[in-house]
Amino acid sequence: MTLSLLAFAAVALPEPQLIVQLKPGADPAAVAARAKVVLRDVTPNAPFALYGVTSGTADAAQLRLMADTTSVLWAEDNVEAQNPETTASRTSPTYKGSSLSVIGDHDTLVARNTNSLAQVGYSPALAASTGRTVKLAILDSGLSRKQTGLWSKVVASYDVTGGNADDAPAGIDSSRNGIADEAVGHGTMVAGIVDTVAPQVKLVIAKIADSDGRSNGWSIVRGMAFAVTNGAEIANLSLGSVQSIAAFNDVSEWAETKGLLVVAPSGNGGTDRSWYPARSSHALCVGGLNPDDTKACFSNWDSALDSSAPAVGLTSQWWDGGLGKWSGTSFAAPFVAGGLADCLRRTSSRRSPGYLVDVVKSTGRNVDRLNSKYKGKMGTVVNIMSLNRKLTGSP
Repeated sequence: MTLSLLAFAAVALPEPQLIVQLKPGADPAAVAARAKVVLRDVTPNAPFALYGVTSGTADAAQLRLMADTTSVLWAEDNVEAQNPETTASRTSPTYKGSSLSVIGDHDTLVARNTNSLAQVGYSPALAASTGRTVKLAILDSGLSRKQTGLWSKVVASYDVTGGNADDAPAGIDSSRNGIADEAVGHGTMVAGIVDTVAPQVKLVIAKIADSDGRSNGWSIVRGMAFAVTNGAEIANLSLGSVQSIAAFNDVSEWAETKGLLVVAPSGNGGTDRSWYPARSSHALCVGGLNPDDTKACFSNWDSALDSSAPAVGLTSQWWDGGLGKWSGTSFAAPFVAGGLADCLRRTSSRRSPGYLVDVVKSTGRNVDRLNSKYKGKMGTVVNIMSLNRKLTGSP
């Protein structure tokens, strides 16, 4: 995978599909019968359904569903996706992660990421302090079963493919570029960074992308619904698209009402436009930095950025049971998500997603002086100690 951010590019589905949010009490099967579509899937304990269009057009089916005003809130296309970056140069600084010939625990990762942790105001004493249980969801390529230490902190897991949420090579080339498993290790890297920053936070793992990085709108909906129904307060969603993902915008409004904040990376195109879903008003958008607080060359930037964090040469847990090294905004996001989750442990109750975004922005370090070309378009650098003081009222 040429960029560490798992990314969307529309490809053909076997059939047109529509994602629907149902009103309370609505019967998904009855809705299907009235709209002349086929019920393909539902979210347990959450009001979403996936319908297949086997005759006529998707536009016509969408109109029929939206006309069912007693049962349907919205209906959006399900866009299947794959990594479009696989045609980029293999010399890209974010081209695929690499395995390190070493096995390490939390202390090892803290030592190997010392400078990056200093950038984000990490405090070992805060990370070791007691607090309430906070759950953070990781919506990604799963978590390697060889990382037993991380799995010991998992309280719930889900796999859109019906497997055991393992992040491992599967010989899949869903991008059809002749290179299989380009995204393997991605979810494990993200989980390892979260655990480095927040070792006492519990994990909710939702595997919504295959080992080649392919996913779709319905998988995101399933993953977000799984995060909400399992009590997550923060979700790290390292997926992206240059185009708006309508279903995400809709489901994220529902998730916000349930108290879930989505943290997502700005993208690795090196352009002045953040990718979706990070640029959505329903997500906390995170850009990537070099060790000296300047913008990483691959990081997207614009006024949608709320925060920035280290994104270059990061070490984390890897799919093979050892450690790996990778760069990209996908790995900046978990510094923010993990830092927030750890600070929330020391609060008495949940905080609204909107409030958390404001606090991250107001307590972060301004680095405009070092990034004059990107002034006002890199957010502030997350500072965990300042964030903790604001959220807990501690000195």
